[in-house]
Amino acid sequence: MVKNLVGPPVTGENFVGRTNEITKAVSILEQGNSLLLASPRRVGKSSFSQKMLDIFAKKDYKTIYFDLQGINSEQEFGDRLADKLQEIQNRESALNNLKDKIEKFFRKVKKLDVKGIGVEFRTDPEMFYKSVESLLELDENFLIVVDELAIFLQTLEETSGFERVESFMNWFRRIRIDRREKIGWILCSSVSITNYVSKNRISHTINDVVSLNLGEMSTEEATELLQKLCDGAAISRFSKEQINIILERIGWKLPFFIQSFFQHYKSGLKQEQYAELPTENITDSIIEQIIREHQVSSWSERLSGYGKYERSAQTLLNYLCQPTHISRRNHLETIIARTCPKGDDVGVVLAEVKQMLENDGYLMETGEGEIVFRSPIIRQYWFTKFVK
Repeated sequence: MVKNLVGPPVTGENFVGRTNEITKAVSILEQGNSLLLASPRRVGKSSFSQKMLDIFAKKDYKTIYFDLQGINSEQEFGDRLADKLQEIQNRESALNNLKDKIEKFFRKVKKLDVKGIGVEFRTDPEMFYKSVESLLELDENFLIVVDELAIFLQTLEETSGFERVESFMNWFRRIRIDRREKIGWILCSSVSITNYVSKNRISHTINDVVSLNLGEMSTEEATELLQKLCDGAAISRFSKEQINIILERIGWKLPFFIQSFFQHYKSGLKQEQYAELPTENITDSIIEQIIREHQVSSWSERLSGYGKYERSAQTLLNYLCQPTHISRRNHLETIIARTCPKGDDVGVVLAEVKQMLENDGYLMETGEGEIVFRSPIIRQYWFTKFVK
């Protein structure tokens, strides 16, 4: 039975849909490529990555989920990677070659604690990187998911400077290419990796990976998820008409929004706030509750990663969340002109900010050239928080 898990990655039978994307991703990885999940936050990248690990584990790959959240330096990267490999070696004692590599790594970097590794990195970064490389001279096939990569890069830039970021990313690209026969990589992050490398002019450091955009769920997949959530909670299934109401109000059919909606609906049923099945009014009431949650507020917090374009992005979103906005380019240039960084061309800033906001899932351009919020829920949240 499917459980309703809002926020954390879902695994096993709780993962629903994404059949086409799974087929594409498996093909990309089996051809020896690495994969970049270049999708906005809350699309389900971490859950999708876990699904890929499950699939490749059944193909006799060794698998690692490598979360960089909270890592502040290259030495911590190497330390955590060694720990992840140690976990595999502990489970599979036959991998003696892996055991030897880990022991040599620990001896080389004098692994007493993180500070000890840090001294080694500062005294000889090249030797440190070579020590990490030695860990990845693997005889078995591996699939490694690196999550929250962009957040790690931002942290490293703040603590150590951009030169260290560029050096790390150049090294990481070389490792992916040199070890591609045995190691497949999946890169993802709740902050756009594409935005980060593009903004800092280091897009070449990910030109070896194939991008896959997960996008929203299909109507069929979203319907399946809703009905399975009903079954798991022992609630009567929704009718086709009710599903149409729910999905129309949600707009951007992400698992996160669907799961959030269901969580509030189920809670309302228990408290006898709602009738047995949702109506337009009930659905609108639930969405009002969703936009007040802390999980949605991350959409405003993430703009801090836009650097000098943060104010321009904020100004553009404040304008576009209003129902009477005008999407003409010259009008939008006028809107953000006062917040452009001094000396920058307004047209260039608009183009770059618009692209970044599209990459992050804030905005999209319709077939008629209208620029609108990708999610009605995020538009309503933004309007309520910053404009209303």
